[in-house]
Amino acid sequence: MKQVDKAIFLSRTPYSETSLITRFYTFSGGIQHFLFQGGKKKSSALFPMSICEITYYGRTDSDLKKLTEARPLIPLNSIQQSVYKSTIAFFCADLVKQSIRDEHEDTSVFQFLEDEIIRLENDSNISSFALSFTLGWIEQLGIAPEADEKIRKYLLIDEGIFSDTPHGFSYHSGREVIQLQEILTERNFDRYTTTERAAMLDLLLKFLSYHLPNFNTDKSMEIIRAILYE
Repeated sequence: MKQVDKAIFLSRTPYSETSLITRFYTFSGGIQHFLFQGGKKKSSALFPMSICEITYYGRTDSDLKKLTEARPLIPLNSIQQSVYKSTIAFFCADLVKQSIRDEHEDTSVFQFLEDEIIRLENDSNISSFALSFTLGWIEQLGIAPEADEKIRKYLLIDEGIFSDTPHGFSYHSGREVIQLQEILTERNFDRYTTTERAAMLDLLLKFLSYHLPNFNTDKSMEIIRAILYE
């Protein structure tokens, strides 16, 4: 049966000389994988975090659906023309695909992703975008640590809480723990230096790697550090 849906492109893998296996976060079905026959010649819309209208056919004999068209709904000219913005878009797509590997239908998550990519397209100041997106994404997953008015010295990574004393299997201390609590309560990302934002981003990714199986954004972080933090 022919179906049409709104979707955000995450990644693609070569399947044959002309075809691709593509991964989207769809509005109606969460994470979905598609065989895109001839996709290597029709992949102009497949830029990380592109917001598309996709046309596909479900197959009763396979979980892999057949994608026939991916049409961009919102031009992302600013992102595609900026090495900094395109690097961030690649990182965001990698973060999402590393966090959710199975179908995870949630329209609020889709709306968050759509709003964030539009923000990246339109904003001129993107110095704190990778950090703010990552924190917002952890909140979407429902696992973000909660901060209160009292600043505490330790982040208990395994328990997902801040504490005055270290305990548990994994905990972290340092200036970035203090600053992360400030951000969680004040939402002021731009008051920190590039080095400080990088340290907080590393801490959040460490937090995610503890709580999510097989989570690994090392490749995209290498690019983020080379382009944005050096």
